[in-house]
Amino acid sequence: MQLLRRDTDQPLPHNEGSPEGLHFHRQQHDWWVPIEGTFQAALADLRPKSPTFMNKAVFRLSAEESQCLLVPPGVAHGFLALSDMTLIYAVDRYYDGTDEQGVAWNDHTLAIPWESASPIISERDRRNPDVEQLRLSGGLPG
Repeated sequence: MQLLRRDTDQPLPHNEGSPEGLHFHRQQHDWWVPIEGTFQAALADLRPKSPTFMNKAVFRLSAEESQCLLVPPGVAHGFLALSDMTLIYAVDRYYDGTDEQGVAWNDHTLAIPWESASPIISERDRRNPDVEQLRLSGGLPG
C-alpha cells in the first residue's frame, strides 16, 4: 500500500477553508486519516449500477476522534478543511492521474451542503464538469 502520494513524501497539509475535490477514481481506493484538525467530508456514489447510485453522505472527520475514511472506486469524494489540518492520504495502488476524474464541487444535482459560503477553489477543481456532463459524455464510472 502506498502510504503517501508518489508526488510528495509528506502528509498533505490544508489551511482552514481550503476544499479539495470532488474527484473519483475508476480503480483506486483512497484512505484518509486526519492527523491534525477537522474536515468536512463529502461522498457521492457515481456508479450507475450501484444500488446507492447518486446517494451522498456528508460528515465531519477529526484527528481528535481518531477517525478515518475509506473511499471505494467510483465514489466521488472531497473535503473542506474546517481548521488547519494535516491528512495522511493512503491509496491501494500507485497514484495514476489517468485514473482520476473530477466532478464540479458545486454540482446542483449532488447539492453538497458545504460549510463554507465562499471556498477558495483551485483552478483544477473549477474546471470539473457536472454530473450531467459526465453522464452525457460517458464519463461516469462503469
